[in-house]
Amino acid sequence: MGIYIVLKNRTDIKIPLRETVLDRVHYAEAAIRFFYNGRIFNPTGITIWKGRPSETLGGEKVGTEIKITDFPKDLANLKQQINQFQLEQLLTTVIQIEGDWDINGHQLAGFFSINNNSSWRDIYRDIEIDAYGRGEIEDLVDAIWKTNNGDSFGTVKRLISSLDNAEINQKTVPSEVFFTIGVPSIGYMKNLRAIHCQGRRSLIRFMYSTMNEEGEEEVKEKLGPMNKGFFVGAIVDEPIAIERFQKALQETLMIEDFGGSVTYFASDPESFTKLYEKFYETVFRPAFKKLPRAKDVKKNITEGLTGQSQLPNASS
Repeated sequence: MGIYIVLKNRTDIKIPLRETVLDRVHYAEAAIRFFYNGRIFNPTGITIWKGRPSETLGGEKVGTEIKITDFPKDLANLKQQINQFQLEQLLTTVIQIEGDWDINGHQLAGFFSINNNSSWRDIYRDIEIDAYGRGEIEDLVDAIWKTNNGDSFGTVKRLISSLDNAEINQKTVPSEVFFTIGVPSIGYMKNLRAIHCQGRRSLIRFMYSTMNEEGEEEVKEKLGPMNKGFFVGAIVDEPIAIERFQKALQETLMIEDFGGSVTYFASDPESFTKLYEKFYETVFRPAFKKLPRAKDVKKNITEGLTGQSQLPNASS
């Protein structure tokens, strides 16, 4: 569907929830300024919704819509409103900044969505950036990839750079940015066009979730007893796994661009799918070969408990 930004706390110190909302507004503003300065997006209005961002979806408008005439001033007005909300009510909201996209001559209506409602955020992340489909264009990412004259990678890099610059003095930072056609379901590689994340480990964790859905039965039946973090940690620094990962990137036309974090960019629409398939064959499958199946682990647990019950009583 579009671009999805996930934020995380910069440190382990707990952040007041209202400040977290203001941080979402801050990063949404940084992204809007990036597209606005490139004459790609023109914001026209701000609407605060309770629950979901549409009456059709069961949402309810809160307060009066802000018609944008002076974006910095109108955004300051929004922040004032946020500070006036009762916290409990604020955490049910989805704030949408609507506007018009002009992507290489393709005019599309669209929005930036600041998702404070946790159930909505679980699906659409902290910030969603998108355009409504029109004609042969499905959404924002589809428009960028189809009409950007081969410079979609440049657009991705410049947006990530703008978000990185926005981190100064903030208590949260972007941990993942998905560029996807369709909702960025964890583990669903098919629609990914780019992903910015903390490092190679993050992408491997994402592919692990893909394996949970698409892996062969002989592998899937071994996933139950396995802790994802432990498994990924065990292979991510193995020289042979790194070598095979790098080879898979080359063979699937993937670009791995390192900065403060790392951006993976698909040179071909099928790149992420092919990357998963190659990594599954060369790393995941052999790594699981000697691991026990869930039913065998359960059997061992039962036998252990049964054996324990047959031990002589310590007091006898």
